[in-house]
Amino acid sequence: MSQYVPLDLSRYFDPVSGVYPLFLFEFSHADMGGDPLRVCSSNFARLADDEQGQPRWGVVSQGVEYLYAHIGFTLPGEAGDGAPTCRLTVGRFDALVQILRSVQTRFTVDMRMVWSDDVDTVAASYPRFKVLGYTLGQASVDLEIGTDMDDTEPFPGKSFTADLFGGVHR
Repeated sequence: MSQYVPLDLSRYFDPVSGVYPLFLFEFSHADMGGDPLRVCSSNFARLADDEQGQPRWGVVSQGVEYLYAHIGFTLPGEAGDGAPTCRLTVGRFDALVQILRSVQTRFTVDMRMVWSDDVDTVAASYPRFKVLGYTLGQASVDLEIGTDMDDTEPFPGKSFTADLFGGVHR
């Protein structure tokens, strides 16, 4: 059975020490052009105010700004009907919805974990997850993420025959 886990862990760790893990996410795609969309799992610090005077929360790690978004994680279930995938639930915001609607192929999600007392040192890195599918809700976006695995590829593979690989057979 899959279990939903909120990733804003600041309230679950010792409030005296103030040390807890933060999760940083980068959503990227070749068609995006500029910088990837960067979000974090905790409202660690007030970064600035937006055009309407509303505070923007997030974290600056290694000189890069990550904006705060409500993020939750559902671990892979025990169904053995394919490659294991997990569900990343992100609070709906315009930049993420625009990315989802603008690209036609899978985009990449890189996840890093840092500790709140040293946000510039990456404690764990989980690179190159692929977004396999998504569901747009009214308040959140559910992303199904996984990795490219051998059990998602067709087996047996194609043969090196003259009609499929003409350059090999001359």
